[in-house]
Amino acid sequence: MARHGKRGGNGGSGGGVPLVPAVTQATSSSAVGTPSASDAGSLDTGNVYFAQFAGFEQDYDATFLANFKRLAIQEAWPKKEQKARCPDAFDAEFDLQFGTNTKKLEAWQEMCKECGITPVPPSITQCKKALRKVNINIFNFLDHRRNPELFRLIIFPNIKKLRKYTVPSRMYPLKRAKEDTFIKALLRPVLFGNKNKV
Repeated sequence: MARHGKRGGNGGSGGGVPLVPAVTQATSSSAVGTPSASDAGSLDTGNVYFAQFAGFEQDYDATFLANFKRLAIQEAWPKKEQKARCPDAFDAEFDLQFGTNTKKLEAWQEMCKECGITPVPPSITQCKKALRKVNINIFNFLDHRRNPELFRLIIFPNIKKLRKYTVPSRMYPLKRAKEDTFIKALLRPVLFGNKNKV
């Protein structure tokens, strides 16, 4: 069943440039991402960022970026404004899914489950270490989280393949990736000089 606005039991944050999360060598994960008992219910109102705009309705059968592009067309945003707004919209959706409380072990474990990490680490520190070894794009990760039946999570075997998937349209700006966020743990440097991450 598609998850849509389901939250993993806390509250998180995110950004907006090509991102890739790592789960399993460029394969899908149907079992991965099954809502756990910690999921506190569904928020059918969806992304609060998108909800600000009259007449706009999210399509959960489309990717996050496709929804954002449709909104940008509706609002007639120029390219520069789209680039500035995309991270805000992404962060709002990521927060909806995982929350913002980075001290909550259950949220970190939920992310590990989504990435197919087994066994699930028993501490936040170990969750972070395990997630650093996974090469995924965060946009694909979010799409899979929102609708796992339609969007498989792609696990890349190396940074080179992740870079090919991510650059230039699925990147998240490094300056938005603050240390104390869930997104930070999923980002990988994909451009030379580490100026941008996915």
